[in-house]
Amino acid sequence: MDTVTYPDDRVRAAATAWIRQRIDVSVSAEVARAFGVAAVPAALVVDGEGRILARREGFLEPAAFVAWLTTARAEFVR
Repeated sequence: MDTVTYPDDRVRAAATAWIRQRIDVSVSAEVARAFGVAAVPAALVVDGEGRILARREGFLEPAAFVAWLTTARAEFVR
């Protein structure tokens, strides 16, 4: 995802509305455990209270990732 999906202009545009935080699970294993990340890559939508609202594990092509972000925003962000 680092070389294909995240740098894509469509993904960058869709992600501007989000606060993004990248976690290196090899460095921050406790954070990965706290959020139940069992596989990487993983993308989570987390609210201000730390609740996971949406989760996606595994590689996504840019168009599919944009669709996932758009759906998550429509469903969970008011």
